[in-house]
Amino acid sequence: MARIGTSVGRSLWLSTAANEKLAQGVATHLGLFDGVIASDNAVNLAGESKAARLVERFGERGFDYCGNERRDLSIWRRARGAIVANASSSLERDTAQITPVLRTFPPRRNKLRAVFRALRPHQWAKNVLIFVPLFAAHGARDPEALTAAILATVTFCLGASSVYVLNDLLDLEADRAHPRKSKRPFAAGDLSILTGVALVPLLLGTAVILATFLPLKFAEVAATYYVVTVAYSFNLKGRVIVDAMTLAGLYTLRIIAGAAATGVPLSFWLLLFSVFLFLSLAFVKRFAELDALRRRKLLRAQGAAITSRTWACCAVSARRQAI
Repeated sequence: MARIGTSVGRSLWLSTAANEKLAQGVATHLGLFDGVIASDNAVNLAGESKAARLVERFGERGFDYCGNERRDLSIWRRARGAIVANASSSLERDTAQITPVLRTFPPRRNKLRAVFRALRPHQWAKNVLIFVPLFAAHGARDPEALTAAILATVTFCLGASSVYVLNDLLDLEADRAHPRKSKRPFAAGDLSILTGVALVPLLLGTAVILATFLPLKFAEVAATYYVVTVAYSFNLKGRVIVDAMTLAGLYTLRIIAGAAATGVPLSFWLLLFSVFLFLSLAFVKRFAELDALRRRKLLRAQGAAITSRTWACCAVSARRQAI
């Protein structure tokens, strides 16, 4: 979105390539603008077409323009001054060569740091479970097996991060309505949707390449983990009981993947203990989320029934959470 610059005694206009109905809705909600210039069904008001419309309305060099994209250079060439917001230093330099830069608003946060946050590195701690079969078999002193476990862990971290990014893109609207998740990079606007779309295949592709250095059984387990995780993001997390069982299965798959990567035989008792432990933790987690909703008075039970939306309570807005 771009805005027409203003000073004392001048007007403030909203000028955007978005559809005029959306732009008018934003202007009405904010109550800041004296007028709206936006795209309609016939004209996409961006770049040169927007510049022509502004010149027609305000005259050549008769307006200051606030923008943040390289295509805004065609508008700044015909503007009296420029306000550059959330743009790169190279764009600021190019803008200064064609019109006076009145004000700059640098990016609020480092993009690389935002990308790192989007990967959710704090979740990588779960992948320590890959080392459980190796440690249980007292094989931590085997350099080859230890290297395989480390490589398997990195593979799982990258694969899981690709799903986290995908999940953030799918839950964008709900995250923005959530008091805590609204601070995630995509929900907060620190990263663009295009960046997320590029990150998903990049992370997944790197994980696939690393998996080729490990036994085929590990690749099969890792592929199963990824498919189940994607299915969980799209559908399973909204289904009662299945949600908790899927979470328990994903934790157990990490242990199975560790055994496949290092060649350690799996113990029946280890698997049995893992399934029961992780299933219990999954139910405790969901209970805690329901209790938090109850404390915030967002949970309304209809008789004794609780619908599947309850289990996705932390991934939807309060309006969708209420049942």
